[in-house]
Amino acid sequence: MNSWIALGKSPDGVYNLMALAMIKHLGRSLGMTEIRERGNSVLFTFDNTREIPIPDPELMKELFNTYNIKFNAGKSDQIRWRIVLKHDQDQAYLRALGEFLGRLVSSKN
Repeated sequence: MNSWIALGKSPDGVYNLMALAMIKHLGRSLGMTEIRERGNSVLFTFDNTREIPIPDPELMKELFNTYNIKFNAGKSDQIRWRIVLKHDQDQAYLRALGEFLGRLVSSKN
């Protein structure tokens, strides 16, 4: 017997929690130790003991143009990427962030 029940569209809060869990999972698989929002920017902090994923040059150029990526060293030799996401709503923001990380994971494999 199938126990699935059709519930219709998920509430925004449920969607947001699921999206955040996926973003954390993708970030960890890329060696990120922290993902922090600051205004309309997102800071990605990498574990400095792991290799940092660098996509192929064509994808990197596209990511630079799409997400306005900046690189900088943080405290204690931490490596950080900063991207600027243009968003009006939480779900659009989460979708863009997930897409960015998904593209990095795809290029890593």
